[in-house]
Amino acid sequence: MQIVFLSCVFTIISLFHWSHVNAQVKEGVLEGVSKARPGSNSAVRDAMKSDAEREAQNPPVRGFSQKDVGVIGGSGENGVGIYGHNDSATKPAAIIQNWGTGDHLIIGNEKSPSVRIDHTGDIYVRGKKVGQKGEKGDKGDAGPAGADGKTGAMGPQGPAGPPAHTIAACAPTQSCNCSGRTVTRMNGYCVVTSDNGGCENKTETGCCVVCAAQ
Repeated sequence: MQIVFLSCVFTIISLFHWSHVNAQVKEGVLEGVSKARPGSNSAVRDAMKSDAEREAQNPPVRGFSQKDVGVIGGSGENGVGIYGHNDSATKPAAIIQNWGTGDHLIIGNEKSPSVRIDHTGDIYVRGKKVGQKGEKGDKGDAGPAGADGKTGAMGPQGPAGPPAHTIAACAPTQSCNCSGRTVTRMNGYCVVTSDNGGCENKTETGCCVVCAAQ
């Protein structure tokens, strides 16, 4: 009689325990990696596994290739080729790094990608570089002076000045000097005119001068 009573108590406790675990699985409290029906013994067993046990059952995927592709993922028309996630507050879900000088990431056709991230971190969308415009740079140094321009056209003649009284003088030697302002002076054979008349020098060593009267 006592054995039957204890057996009934054990059965009731077991049913309560497994019904509590099944409820946690249905509510998403326990994580499962099995495709078994929620609430089944297989789903419960998977949900009760530790992270180490699940990692041992589903080891990390690693690949390396010197010339080809290290890891390839694909799916049919209703699936996803590669999917990754984590629950870390400090680690990213994915790290893509090129240790050389090539691009970090290409999305789309390799020769004509939709999105490309080069080694410096610049992003190109359909071949056009995108990103924030940088701050205006400092003013550069002044460039060298340019070449002189062409001589301009001669301007119109100015108005006539006030009348001036001039005196002409010629000499066979270099003795043509004005006591005031010199209007014009020539050496050698020369002819000059002024208000008081003109003169001529016929020697190579002479001179002609026109002086403004004081």
